[in-house]
Amino acid sequence: RNITSQQPVIFYLDTLIQDSWSQAIRKSADEWNKVFNELGMGEPILIKPYEKDSTFRANNPMINTIAFLNNNNSEVTAYNVTDLRTGEILSTKIGVPRDLAFSVRRNGVYQMAEVDPRFRTYYIADGVICENLTARMLKAFGLSLGLATNLAGSAAYSPEELRSPEFTQKYGITASVMDNVLYNYLAQPGDKEKGVVLIVNKPGVCDAFTLKYLYAAIGENESDILKKWAMEHDGDPRYFYGKRSPAYATDPRCQNYDLGNDPIAALDAQISHVKYIVKNSPDWFHDDNIPNDYRELFPDFVIIELINKTLSPVSSYIGGIYINEANEKSSVPSYKSVPVDMQRKVLQKIFSTFYDLSWLDSNKDFLRLGGVNPDMSTWIYNNGYPMMSLMFRLMRMGLSVEKSAKPYTQEAYLNDIEKQLFKESLNGKPLSSPMISQISVYINSLKGMCPTLKAIDKAVSKGVTSLTVNERNNHKLHMLELPTSSYDVTYSKVYAGMEPTNSINFYSGTDIEAVCYDKLKSARRHLMQARSLARNDIERGKCDYLITMIERVL
Repeated sequence: RNITSQQPVIFYLDTLIQDSWSQAIRKSADEWNKVFNELGMGEPILIKPYEKDSTFRANNPMINTIAFLNNNNSEVTAYNVTDLRTGEILSTKIGVPRDLAFSVRRNGVYQMAEVDPRFRTYYIADGVICENLTARMLKAFGLSLGLATNLAGSAAYSPEELRSPEFTQKYGITASVMDNVLYNYLAQPGDKEKGVVLIVNKPGVCDAFTLKYLYAAIGENESDILKKWAMEHDGDPRYFYGKRSPAYATDPRCQNYDLGNDPIAALDAQISHVKYIVKNSPDWFHDDNIPNDYRELFPDFVIIELINKTLSPVSSYIGGIYINEANEKSSVPSYKSVPVDMQRKVLQKIFSTFYDLSWLDSNKDFLRLGGVNPDMSTWIYNNGYPMMSLMFRLMRMGLSVEKSAKPYTQEAYLNDIEKQLFKESLNGKPLSSPMISQISVYINSLKGMCPTLKAIDKAVSKGVTSLTVNERNNHKLHMLELPTSSYDVTYSKVYAGMEPTNSINFYSGTDIEAVCYDKLKSARRHLMQARSLARNDIERGKCDYLITMIERVL
């Protein structure tokens, strides 16, 4: 539709929403209006309160509304009502939850407390919640304007740019607010005082270009002019539109929770924030009025930060492939595998980061927030992290290998993993308990990825108990929304018979059964050496068990 000051987009704002939140919503609309103004289109987004007229109905599908949701939801919701015949957006329905503060506590504290003292409490100030609401509404308004989710927006800038007061104040922290990122977790202590922007606060340069592309008046030769505009930004990462990539062709630029173009710096920053939480958070929760369930789950959400928001985005570089829209006039290739050096660097960084998690157990007061917990690191290791994520990537490497002139092959990847897993025994030291847990996941994953070995293992494994916790039936893993199997991480949703098909995969992964078979034989040799270095019968027994797990399928 045409959008101008004469044909505005009117949003009716629920009068149940408190004044400070209403101002935050209006601020978000004003930021979009600034972009329209720069395009010479005035300020077409108008916010009006619900009308007192008895004929006014907030559920009218032809009007835009921002409603107060008095339920248990804690996220801002938004969806478009469209004309199925033309695709025209008829209206947008946005919901602002009563419990928005819950979401701010759950997501903001872990990423921002080290940088921003306002997050070092259960009682999040209303000003912080308003900043968060403004950020969330930027994406909701973007959706109403026809913009789609752009997962590459947050990967456009460097860590140096995201720590620069001048840069972040001018450009914000992401090239597109349509990405799934809120906080500038690459910021470090002292950056806030220097003026570094810590949260999404304005549409990015990609959003501004998209509005120009969609709504600017052009006249004749519209198609040629639009193509010319697009090609003017060819190869500029700020204008790259990142779709949600398929599992067999993971584009590391298009991940949830990622920020910046340097995965190593992002991982270091997030680990630093979590270490600060472990060390200091117990001092924030002495008030008896704080709900017990919040205190008890607080350490558990550290695990979410470590795995879903830290490990998962960075591991996507392994076997990743940069995918761009094919265009014969573009200088950018339609695909390019992540360079071998980067994949190896990420693998080594993951191992060095997760090899020693003793810092998770260093503050006993932190552990006691979740009850009588002797430690947290053992729980993570016994449930197979980070090896589950690394073996998950093994299944996703085929296309990257196939399309690379100098590929990081599955065999080379497993060789590097093997060197890390058996580093202790290769240096003449006994295997540590955490590493034995990782090796157990490694062996089970190798067997699970080979149809022949999997069938043999199933036939002979009745009644055998794993060294590690049974991941498939671990209810705590499911509660924390963590993946529960190294070789069957994604679960297919069940759709009703009349639902439309939402995806069809045409790619068949590379057969790596022979490689996995060879690595099992190699692992057996390493375990025999590790057994000879064991210090006691318990350590020898664990090695014997793992050796038996291999031999029964070989």
